[in-house]
Amino acid sequence: MAFNLFKKKTTADTLFCNGTIITLDPDAAPATAVAVKDGVVLAVGDEEDLQELCGKSTQRIDLEGGALVPGFFDSESTLVRDTFAQFSLALSPSMDLPQIVDALAVYIAEHPEVDRIFAFGYSEDLFAEEEAARTVRALLDPLSPEKPLFLLSDQGNQMLLNSAALDFVHDFILEEYRRMQGVSEHKAAPRGTNSAADSVMSRHSEEGFDMDQWDEAEEEEDGEGVGEIETDNDPWPLLRDTLIGYQYYRRDEAGIITGCAEGPGLTGWLMGILEPFDPEEVSKVAWELSAKAAASGYTALLESGCPDYLSRTFLSFLINNAQEGNPLQRYHSTTVYKRETDIYLSQKRLDQKQTLCSELEGLINANTLTLAVSEAEEGQLSLGTEFMTQYAVQAADHGYDVVIQAAGPDTAQAAAEALQAARTASKKARLTLKVSGLTAAEEDKLEDLCLEEDLTFVTKLPAPGSLPQTAETAEALLDVLCGRAAQMLRRCEKTGSIAKGNPADFTVLERDPLATGEDPRTIPVVMTVLSGNPVSLEAPASDDWDEDAWEDEEEDDE
Repeated sequence: MAFNLFKKKTTADTLFCNGTIITLDPDAAPATAVAVKDGVVLAVGDEEDLQELCGKSTQRIDLEGGALVPGFFDSESTLVRDTFAQFSLALSPSMDLPQIVDALAVYIAEHPEVDRIFAFGYSEDLFAEEEAARTVRALLDPLSPEKPLFLLSDQGNQMLLNSAALDFVHDFILEEYRRMQGVSEHKAAPRGTNSAADSVMSRHSEEGFDMDQWDEAEEEEDGEGVGEIETDNDPWPLLRDTLIGYQYYRRDEAGIITGCAEGPGLTGWLMGILEPFDPEEVSKVAWELSAKAAASGYTALLESGCPDYLSRTFLSFLINNAQEGNPLQRYHSTTVYKRETDIYLSQKRLDQKQTLCSELEGLINANTLTLAVSEAEEGQLSLGTEFMTQYAVQAADHGYDVVIQAAGPDTAQAAAEALQAARTASKKARLTLKVSGLTAAEEDKLEDLCLEEDLTFVTKLPAPGSLPQTAETAEALLDVLCGRAAQMLRRCEKTGSIAKGNPADFTVLERDPLATGEDPRTIPVVMTVLSGNPVSLEAPASDDWDEDAWEDEEEDDE
């Protein structure tokens, strides 16, 4: 008989003890301690039973009678928007055109030193119709006749530009093409609605650029309005209003661009060119807001609907913070569609999927797309069932997770039908229905349907203090706050509960909400733990900020 006398003993890195462990695992026995190794839960049980996993190097963290629960997950974070609100004018989707104009006028008057003006957050619905889109330059030019003015929508798929901004973009593209003169090939040929521009770029990428021809075309155009098209079929002037990627400018009947640009990835491309904000300053503000969330017990944040460029710049901060060994939360981003868009553009948005920061897998995830459906005028839905179904199927086929947010029974039922159809067409994606404004009976009915169809069902958290304080309510709130909301994330089966093999992401509360019946969000947070390590809220020194972090990651991805 052979004995393995030299089998290596598994030793915990950390032991959390002397407190109440709320696992939110229905199959788990009561516990008073948790052992962690390599960032995941090694064992859950009584402190006495876990002693055999402890060695000389095991760190013991005394909970001092507090309650350790799974880490909080904020499904409606505004970290990105709040960060950029300090550098740009923050607009609201609820604003109408007069309110937007007034806000811009005040901002411009109060910031005479700014040479380029940025704002974001207006609703794309304001310019959904062609007639409204034609008014953009007439609306913006009087506000800022000389300084470029860029307005980014809340969804990030539309941008409004005044004439000065159009000239700015045109001049930049001209310089880019000049630098490409004589180059035999290039990577980024413009694609979109302008077939003439496509053919010209294709021909000149093979033959080299004739900048004399460009300059002559520029001189002939001198004195005409921005975006005028030459009648002699010279295709070069068309390049002035073609963005690189799947984007385009809207035009009026005369063929003149209106100042309304649309397309997936548009803001990311343009903001990458302009580099409007100091990366170090952005990182500092983002860290402060992220630290505030960590101090409130949030170990994961889902940023809903932020434009691509906001996510990218914010991720550069997160990458840097992780590389410095001081991550504050896991970060997840999603793009939101609130109204129906061209299926072609949606398809191209999905085609442009990027794998962000592969070496930080598990810390950063940008793999979720969201549809937000609401009731429009005369009982119509803002998103039709057919559109939601097509979109969900496309997204699933491209490897995205899909969330449909619905408020009220009619919109929730339509969203559920769309997800049912998408599940029939695709078996591989995580499809989630997130609802609010339903009765308990309506929620139970939809939850049963989602269970049958292999759909994830999530209810929106009520406002703190809005429900009676009972142990049953506290447990339900914890279930949503720690577990069911996190089901929207990929690999969700390993989040939302404290069990062997799950990430060691914890929130330590001063008191046990199940014993006191309190809303968990109102109890002071003693400690936030990410991957088994208490989060440090000490900001990195200014010399440690690496403004090139994102650029380095982008090059690696390419």
